[in-house]
Amino acid sequence: MQLTVTTVNGDVFTVEVAQDMEVENLLALCQVEVPSLANVPAERLLLLHNGRTLNKGGQDLKKTIQEIALSDNDMVLVSAASANTAPAGAGGRTGATAALGSSNPLAGIDFSSIRVPQQRGGAASASTAPRPSANANPNDPAVVYQQLLNDAPLRAQLRETNPALSEALESGNF
Repeated sequence: MQLTVTTVNGDVFTVEVAQDMEVENLLALCQVEVPSLANVPAERLLLLHNGRTLNKGGQDLKKTIQEIALSDNDMVLVSAASANTAPAGAGGRTGATAALGSSNPLAGIDFSSIRVPQQRGGAASASTAPRPSANANPNDPAVVYQQLLNDAPLRAQLRETNPALSEALESGNF
């Protein structure tokens, strides 16, 4: 079966694996494909699928791909668990194994580098668009019409979500 593997660094690759392959061997295959994972012990690697951590500790490394319920063409995320997520020795566990047991394995990931697309016209034009007066009825079609005419980003959004209504608005044919 084929799996698509991605990492927090943006690496994406596909691997051909058998259903009886152990998680430990899948992670080793990922370490070969992604140099940044090469020096991370398998016990510290997290395998996530649909937001769920599939390997919670060393004992899960011996489970097969079939036992962790992966299917053909699934996409998984491989990430190194943060060793400082929990204090070392907490409850007799090391920092690495405590991190594997954490409820949010994505807590250590920095999402600040992800670019969020802005509306057409930029965020500044959206904040400077005229607002309806406080006593205007938002259910009044004339108020909605004027708001759409005066707010270019809102018109652009309408054009994308409902082209027929946008065309009627701009032509005045409604």
